Amino acid sequence: MLLPSLVLSFIRDVQARAIREKGFAPDPDKYAYASAKLWDELEHKNRAGSEAVKSDLQDTLTLMRELGPFQNPVHLFGLVKYNREILEVARRSGYADESWVPFASATFGSDNAVTIRIRQHYVVIYNDGLFVLVDLISAQLSYALQELASGGEGSESLAQAAERAFDVESEIVQSLLTTITCFVTTGDPRRAVEKIADHLLPQDGNHRLLRDTALRFVVAHELGHVYLHHLEDAGQETIGPTQVSFRWKSEYEADDFAVKIAIQALADSRIGPRYKFLFTELLAVQVQPMLLVLVSSAKNYLEHGGIPPLREGEGTHPPSDLRFARVQARIDTALRDVSIAEDEDAAASALMAFILSVLLPPLKEECLKLRHAGVRPV
Repeated sequence: MLLPSLVLSFIRDVQARAIREKGFAPDPDKYAYASAKLWDELEHKNRAGSEAVKSDLQDTLTLMRELGPFQNPVHLFGLVKYNREILEVARRSGYADESWVPFASATFGSDNAVTIRIRQHYVVIYNDGLFVLVDLISAQLSYALQELASGGEGSESLAQAAERAFDVESEIVQSLLTTITCFVTTGDPRRAVEKIADHLLPQDGNHRLLRDTALRFVVAHELGHVYLHHLEDAGQETIGPTQVSFRWKSEYEADDFAVKIAIQALADSRIGPRYKFLFTELLAVQVQPMLLVLVSSAKNYLEHGGIPPLREGEGTHPPSDLRFARVQARIDTALRDVSIAEDEDAAASALMAFILSVLLPPLKEECLKLRHAGVRPV
C-alpha cells in the first residue's frame, strides 16, 4: 500500500497545518515513541487474527512508516479495516469495481471527514477526534442499553423503559451532553473522560458493535462519494488537491450508500439461511447520523445562537435532522433489499428519535450559556 508522492505530500501538509491551527507542536520523537507503544499493543492483541487481520496490520504498519509519527495506529488500523470491508461488500453488491481503491488517513483535521481527489488518486482525511467521540458515545449508549433492560417491571414497554433510562437529569444524559459539548468546544473529546464515571464506559460487545458500525458508516459515506462519481460530477479540477463542495443530492446519496453497506455488512455477518437482525444492530446503524444532529446543532447554537434556516438545496449539506430522518427511512428499504422485514427496526428508530428529543433541549441551553460566556466552536 505505497502512497503516490502527490498524495503523501498532501497528507503531510494537512497534518502540519492542522497541528499549527490546533496551537500545539508535539515532539515528533515522543509521538513516534507513543505510536510505537500503541502499535506493539495493537499487534499483540491481534496476533492470532485471521489472514485478513494480518494483512490489515501489515498495511497499517506500511502507512505509519510513510505518513510519519503523527498517526494513531489504532485509528489507522480501523480505517484500513473499514476500507477493506466496505470495498469487499461494495464489490459483492455491485456498487464498486476493482479500479476504485481509495486511501484514508486519520489526522488532526477540523472537519469530520474530507474527500479529496488528486489527479487520478483519492484520499479521505479524517478527524482523529471523531474516533474518540464515537468510541465514548458508543460506550455510554451501551451502558444505557443495559439500563433499558434492567430495573423495570416485566410489563414495562420500550417507551417506558426509555423514559426511565434517559431521564433528562440522569447521569447518563448529563454524561452524553458533556461529551458532545467538549467535542464541539475543544475538538478533543478526551477531555470529557475525566468527567465521566467509569461505570458509564463499559467495554462490552454492545460497545464494540455500536462503535464499529458507526465508524464504518462514516467511512462508507466518504467512499460513497468516490464510488458514486460525485467528485467527477462536481467538475473538480484534477491537477492539484482540491476539496469538493458537494450538493444536497450528493450527500443524500452518500448516506444512502452508507446505509446499504451497513445493512449488507450486518447481513453478511449473520449465520444461517434466515438472518435475524438484533435490536442493537439496527440501533447501531443510526449512531453516526444521530451524532451528526447533536454535533451540528451544538455548533450552530455556539456560532449563531440558533439553527439558521436553509432553503431547499442551499449550502453544501442538507440539515442534519433531514439526513437523520432519511437514514431511518432508508434502513427499511435496505432491509427489504436483503429479504428481511424486521419489526425491531421501528423500535430502534423510535428509541433513537426519543434520545435526540431528550438531549437537544438541554444541549441548546448549555451551548447558549457557553456562547454568552464567549465560547465558540473549534
